[in-house]
Amino acid sequence: MPYFLSLTNTVDVHNVSLVPSDNPLTIWEGTQIEVQCVVNSNAVPTPTITWYLGSTNITSTASINKTSIILTGNRQDNNKTLNCSTTNNNKPPKTVVTTLNVECKYFIFREKNRRFIFSSRASINRQTNKQKYLLSGTEQRLQKLS
Repeated sequence: MPYFLSLTNTVDVHNVSLVPSDNPLTIWEGTQIEVQCVVNSNAVPTPTITWYLGSTNITSTASINKTSIILTGNRQDNNKTLNCSTTNNNKPPKTVVTTLNVECKYFIFREKNRRFIFSSRASINRQTNKQKYLLSGTEQRLQKLS
């Protein structure tokens, strides 16, 4: 009686990266960016990919095969981490992380009872003793708010 032997080749996830690979990952508020989770192509069986924004699982918003996700810049997500966690063969997951840097058009700087609005493309140099504010950047404007 002949016997048949079936061999299954398995290759663990060992290389995970994000594209784009910027850390921090800068995105303008209201714009979208696609982020891909790239896993070694020879991983068998196909890895399970899970996405997290901060501590929130956002995998349900990922592409059908879960390898990419489209993020919309939201100022509440500034400084949150974006994680791609992937595993196969019942091994501990391999995770790659980046921090989001969400830039918005304007921000408010406050000192005592005064508020100023600046373009986020500008930088501020404050001279403490003279209470003088110097604005440099692309929009070159400083507006005092009441």
